[in-house]
Amino acid sequence: MAQNMETLFATLNNLVQPVCFLQNGVVTMCNSACKAIFLAEGVSADGLLGDVILPKGSEKVSLPCHWGETRYTATLQSWEDGHLCFLAKQEQFSPTAPTLAAVRSMTPALEELIHAGSELFPMLEEQEDEHLQGLTATMCHALFRLMRASNVMGDFFRICREDSVAHREKVALKAFFDDFARYAKDVLADAGYPLIYTGPDKLKNGTLDTLEVQTAMLHLLSNAAKFSPKGSEIRLTVTSLGKTMRISVQSAGVMEEDVLPSAFCRYEHPEHLDSRQGAGMGLALVQAVARRHGGSVLLQAEETGTEVLMTVDVSQPESPVSDKMVPVFHGFDPYLVALADILPTSTFDSRNIDL
Repeated sequence: MAQNMETLFATLNNLVQPVCFLQNGVVTMCNSACKAIFLAEGVSADGLLGDVILPKGSEKVSLPCHWGETRYTATLQSWEDGHLCFLAKQEQFSPTAPTLAAVRSMTPALEELIHAGSELFPMLEEQEDEHLQGLTATMCHALFRLMRASNVMGDFFRICREDSVAHREKVALKAFFDDFARYAKDVLADAGYPLIYTGPDKLKNGTLDTLEVQTAMLHLLSNAAKFSPKGSEIRLTVTSLGKTMRISVQSAGVMEEDVLPSAFCRYEHPEHLDSRQGAGMGLALVQAVARRHGGSVLLQAEETGTEVLMTVDVSQPESPVSDKMVPVFHGFDPYLVALADILPTSTFDSRNIDL
C-alpha cells in the first residue's frame, strides 16, 4: 500500500491543486501544492475539515473548509485504507456597487409588470379563450421566474456579505419545520415530486433567522427537483441534536464528478453553467446561511443519488427587533416564487393566482 501511495503522490505532485491523504484522522501524505500552502503531514483531519463523517465505498463528499485565511471546497473519496482529499480554492466574493445597483434596478420593472398583469389578466379571462389563457399562464410563470432570479441575487449579495448578520428570533422549532414541510409538500406535488418528510420528534424552542433558513431549505428542495428524474421522491429529514438542528435533503439526482468540487461556487464558472443551475448561487447561499447560524453544509454524492446535510446552531441569543430584514416577495407566496423554476406553467394559470 505504501508503495502504491508513493507512486500516486509522485503523479499528484504535478498538480497545482492541493491534494492530501487522510488516514486514522491525520494527514499522512501531501503533494507539493499542499506544502506550498503550509499544509503538511501530521495535521489532524478535524483541524482541516472540522467534524465531518468521512465517505465510505463509492460515496464522495464535498464541503467548504478553511486553511489559514483561505476558503476551499474539500472533495473526499475513499482510497485504500484512508481518504484522498482534493482542495479547490474558493474566491472571496465581494459584490461591487454597480452590480448591486443593477440588481436593485430590476425591482421597479417587476412592479410595473405585476401592476399591468393585475389589470390585463382579468380582461383576458373574460374572453374564455383557452389559447389566450395559456399565454397568460406563460407570462405569469415567466414573471415568477424573474421574481425568483431577483430575490436570489438580492439574498446572495445581502447574506454573503461578511458584515451582514442573521436576525435571530425565538422559534418553536418543530412547528416551524413541520409547517415548512407541509407547504413545500403541496407545491412540490404540483411539480411532480413527492416529498417524504420526517421532522423533529420532540417540542423544542430555539433561535433562527426564519426567513434565511426557509430560503436555504427552498434552494435545497429546488436543486433536488431540478436534478432528479420526474416523479422521484425527495426526502427532507430534520433532526434535533442538542443545540443543533440537522437538516437533510436526499434525492435521486446524481451529481457529475466535474461539478462536485465547485458545487459551492458555481457562479465563479458561468461558462460551465447549464439552464438548471441558473446563476449558480444556490449552494453558496445555503453555505452562507449555515455559517451565519454557526453551522455547516456537507454534500454527499453517490451513484444512486445526492444528499445535502445542513446544520444550524439554535442556542444563540435573540437579535434586536430593529435588525430584522423585511422579506421582498411582492406579496406573493414565497414557496411559489422560490420553486418557480421547477413548477409547470399550469400552476400559474391566472385563474388560480391573483396578481
